[in-house]
Amino acid sequence: MIKFRKVLGGIALIAAGTAPLLVRARKGELSPSFSAVRNRFAQDPSKFVKIAGANIHLRDEGDGPVMVMIHGAGTSLHLWNPWVALLRDRYRIVRFDMPPSPLTRDSQPLTPRRQFELLEGVIGELDLRDLILVGNSTGANAAVNYAASHPENVRALALSTVPLYSPRPDQYRNPVVTAMNRISGALFPTYKPRWYYRAYVDDLIVDKSRITEHFVAMYHASSAAQGVIESQAKYLASRRTPEGLKWVENERRNAGAVRCPTLIQWGDGNTVLLPDIGDKVAALFAKAPVELIHYPDVGHYPSWEIPEKSVEDMELFLAEHGVGAS
Repeated sequence: MIKFRKVLGGIALIAAGTAPLLVRARKGELSPSFSAVRNRFAQDPSKFVKIAGANIHLRDEGDGPVMVMIHGAGTSLHLWNPWVALLRDRYRIVRFDMPPSPLTRDSQPLTPRRQFELLEGVIGELDLRDLILVGNSTGANAAVNYAASHPENVRALALSTVPLYSPRPDQYRNPVVTAMNRISGALFPTYKPRWYYRAYVDDLIVDKSRITEHFVAMYHASSAAQGVIESQAKYLASRRTPEGLKWVENERRNAGAVRCPTLIQWGDGNTVLLPDIGDKVAALFAKAPVELIHYPDVGHYPSWEIPEKSVEDMELFLAEHGVGAS
């Protein structure tokens, strides 16, 4: 009985000690603030531009043929840092933070249509012409949608890990992530700690040396800064509305309408979108000159994991179609 009371007392002490943290987590006080994210991830050459009613964080670097780089969910324009370092001496590269990434502030509800409007807005505001659109994950979907709607302004697509087909719901099995999702959903639905994202990206990147402190910090800030988890939840809900479902269905049709040269780079070590999905996605581009490259030991982000090889393959593809830098 005495031992049982000690155990109960220990549980009570733990609960008393953690209760204030749970309250702060639920209030968002433990999540990265806008100012903290801005101080770390919006240094020069970042700038903020009012476009289409949003205050957009973007970078515009280099000179030459225009590349617009679009990141996917959970990341930011910093996903493209390795590629930009290799390409900005011969391309003009524009990249921006797509909501719900926290450094772009938008008062309008986030929906698939709104993301497309922001991409159109950036391209129109900066008067970008004859584009090479580069996209990863859901950013690749956005690139496809733009190319289908504005074929006159797109010279080529360079895409990676394109989620035009969804993964199986039972596919993702990381026990740490699964447990944390259940716990946070019950106790603090708008908060996830940094170590959660370290575990999360472990399944997305094969070469663990590429899981740097900067990458984990970027992922944590982009996915869990104050207000981001709530915004992402609303965005996912918007994709399940009648309008959202129609938009998602049209994304595959848009791939079939693309006629410009299209490169698809696929990391076969990706646990979210398996290699067979890459083959199915490539088959959607029936009217375009398309090349699919499988990388056996690469995960969800070829541009981050193998920047030199993925840039080399991309430039060879562009040169074959007379599109790249001379």
